Amino acid sequence: MKLFVNKLKMKNAAEAYCQSIGLTIGKCERADYHRLLMLVEFIEFHFTSLDSLVICTVNTSCQVVRCQLIPDDTNMLPPWVAFPACHPFSTGWRQGAGEAYEREFIDWFRRLSNEDKKQYCDKYPEDPTWEGYYSQIQKT
Repeated sequence: MKLFVNKLKMKNAAEAYCQSIGLTIGKCERADYHRLLMLVEFIEFHFTSLDSLVICTVNTSCQVVRCQLIPDDTNMLPPWVAFPACHPFSTGWRQGAGEAYEREFIDWFRRLSNEDKKQYCDKYPEDPTWEGYYSQIQKT
């Protein structure tokens, strides 16, 4: 089966993505295979981290489609990092997992102190396609 041939490449893609966003990960504790509607196959890789679990979902094209920190109540990833394959104008932000994640992120971000917000924005600068996002969610 093609998926298992690509499993190592998919894991390498997950590790490289985590490294590119500044997450220090440890050993891969688990890899869960999923198939959606018999069409889309992906693997969720569970990595240990300093103070959380990192779950990185990769499709068979070795594209990271979601990255999540567990627990995510202390340090959430911005939407463009958590769902790197989802364009800001995608309907994925208006339904399903993207909508719920963005709502939680906005609530979490608004609870940060001004100093914590500044540090967070420095750590995770806006992607060019998401320009103005931080200022927008502080206004509404």
